[in-house]
Amino acid sequence: MKNVGVRIKALRMEKGFTLPKLAEEAELSKGLLSKLENSSDSNPSLSTLYKIANALNVTVADMLNTEQAHIKRVVPNVVPTWLKDLRKSIGHKLDEEILEALYVIQNRKTELSKDPKDWEFLYRSIERSLKK
Repeated sequence: MKNVGVRIKALRMEKGFTLPKLAEEAELSKGLLSKLENSSDSNPSLSTLYKIANALNVTVADMLNTEQAHIKRVVPNVVPTWLKDLRKSIGHKLDEEILEALYVIQNRKTELSKDPKDWEFLYRSIERSLKK
């Protein structure tokens, strides 16, 4: 992922948040946010991106909109438990491209939320960003 910190900083400033204010709202340390914003090799976890997006009232996709990812198609051999819950909560046919993005997120080497609401939030965030 290209430096997502630049985008986080731009969104923070656009919203009029200081670094301490964003840290408080996102329940993250000022040090972590500073490192994300200023390090060219920052690679925040999904849970960190989620907290920042919620605090800034944007989607994770909004934070990544200037990024281009070149990914290999990843389809799990076993249906993930979050997918079963997602099918129930969305209520319409799931978009395969969005699911592929979620599979990539699932396969990142990071601790992911097991809360079905977090996966629904991610799905809807990506879905909204594609409708623009």
